[in-house]
Amino acid sequence: MMIANKYKIIEKLNSGGFGTIFKAENIRTKEPVAIKIEPISLETKINMLKRETQIYQYLGKSQGIPQVKWYGSTEEYNYMVLPLFGDSLSSKTFSLVESLSIGQKIVRILSFIHEKGLIHRDIKPENIVFNKKGTDIYIIDFGLCRKYIDNNNEHIEMNKRNTIIGTPNFVSVNVHNGIEPSRRDDLISVAYIILYLINGGLPWLGLERGGEMKEIKLQKQFILEWSKTPLQLVAYIKYCENLKFDETPDYEYLIKSLNEI
Repeated sequence: MMIANKYKIIEKLNSGGFGTIFKAENIRTKEPVAIKIEPISLETKINMLKRETQIYQYLGKSQGIPQVKWYGSTEEYNYMVLPLFGDSLSSKTFSLVESLSIGQKIVRILSFIHEKGLIHRDIKPENIVFNKKGTDIYIIDFGLCRKYIDNNNEHIEMNKRNTIIGTPNFVSVNVHNGIEPSRRDDLISVAYIILYLINGGLPWLGLERGGEMKEIKLQKQFILEWSKTPLQLVAYIKYCENLKFDETPDYEYLIKSLNEI
């Protein structure tokens, strides 16, 4: 199968609620790429892939942000072409030092995204990927991303919801409580990623996504005593949980705190 007369589909890599990702090759340059394909819904007319492309383009060239190589549509599908990345954080194991370094990098990328007025809302290991050399990390999949600054340049109001936004294992207690995510919640997800990387899992994996999972996340002493959890990581979580819904986090403080563990 050929896309845009120059991208040849090679194999399927992944699929989810917002489309299917294929490995492909630019037949002219032989460059490997990833193509995300979204079926067009005639009923809803919602074009999530075009919106995601626009978010990448709005964020522009910055460390940790993928660059869209091409976007296009047919009568049945939308297509977005990205660089072909390496493994995600869910595919490897890491030492304590490596896990903390990765956490610092994610916080720094998020500080840029937040500075641009956006929150990701689905920070999890599968959405953090390495480049092919394994030297740099990128945040991907902005399907749930939204603005937290309104048209009047004011922070959005805090709203309650009946559904969880994001992936339950990595969302904050705030989100479990039905509170709409804000910047603090992206950062709490980073702490859970670090916990996941250090231990190869989470203390609430496999629990009911609602009450049981939230109760474990509330038990900081249990988290601290569980396996290899550093004391400072619990302090990081508490700092983020104490932030107000519209409060600007101290990113440099959080990066430094991870460096001191």
